[in-house]
Amino acid sequence: MSTAPSKYTQFARNPSKNVEIGGNTLVCAPVYGPPFVRDLQGGRRYATMDDFKKFVKLGYMSKWLHHSGGTVCEPTDIPVNKRHLDMLHAHMILSFNKPPSSICLIRLSAIGDVCHIVPVILSIRKAWPKTRITWIIGKTEYGLMKGLENVEFIIMDKSKGLKSYYDLNCQLKDRKFDLLLHMHATLRANLVSLLVRSKERIGFDKARSKDFHHFFCRNHIPAKDKQHVIDGFLEFPKAIGIKKMHPYWNMSLSSEDNNFAYSYIDPSCLNIIISPCTGYKAFNYRNWPIERYVQIIKFLSETYKPNILITGGATDLEYHSAKKMLELSGPGVKNLT
Repeated sequence: MSTAPSKYTQFARNPSKNVEIGGNTLVCAPVYGPPFVRDLQGGRRYATMDDFKKFVKLGYMSKWLHHSGGTVCEPTDIPVNKRHLDMLHAHMILSFNKPPSSICLIRLSAIGDVCHIVPVILSIRKAWPKTRITWIIGKTEYGLMKGLENVEFIIMDKSKGLKSYYDLNCQLKDRKFDLLLHMHATLRANLVSLLVRSKERIGFDKARSKDFHHFFCRNHIPAKDKQHVIDGFLEFPKAIGIKKMHPYWNMSLSSEDNNFAYSYIDPSCLNIIISPCTGYKAFNYRNWPIERYVQIIKFLSETYKPNILITGGATDLEYHSAKKMLELSGPGVKNLT
């Protein structure tokens, strides 16, 4: 006992977070080791690793706590012989006392889901304006997203086959990121993730994983039932400690894009855009019957006298569907396919 110091300093990665233990210093930390937790949904129950991560994040977000603690609850769903390693890892990756300098995000496609990534990027940009964001994206989808400011795009052209992976590796081999947000649960995206060198990797929960996505990331967003796609995507910034979400889609558009839009929009009435088809896929049951779209168009035309625009891609399915809608709907509908 005589050789023990009266006080000492625990050093943090961020020097401003160093903690002095002993002497006249008061250090507040979370509780240690409770095996049970309680919440409104589950009541009193055994704690899990997901609970542990939530308590770690809450501890780091609190301005009244000086120390992250240790076993803030006992994650009983993790084997005892490796539990301490998972807990230590959670403390390490969920402690963004200083914003990461670089984030890589993977979402290659599809158009609708890519659009839902924009609020994620804007939320990160708002919270951490100095963090560099790199987005690995498909070639077609980049054409829509290229107006997004302060984002570095790395394009994957899947039409090149295996060469697309070689090209990606050439661009990424000398790069290392603080954080990877793996937001695409497909085999192609999983293979792309192997080319990204990152200190930490966060992906979807097991229920939303496909093509073994769950095994390509050590950390995952929490599992939640019946979430809208965008709410699921916004779990990623929450998982890294960003508290305020910004679900908006502010993007800079070129004068050419604006002129194109204004050439079809009628400012004197209601403008309605209908995109009736998804691209062709085997066993695709997502497309609504054309006759039902026609019923809606007729109702809207009689009730609101709007300017109705039909949009779509360049596939035969979308072209012929739009053509049939025009034939059955009558005049006043414009086809942009």
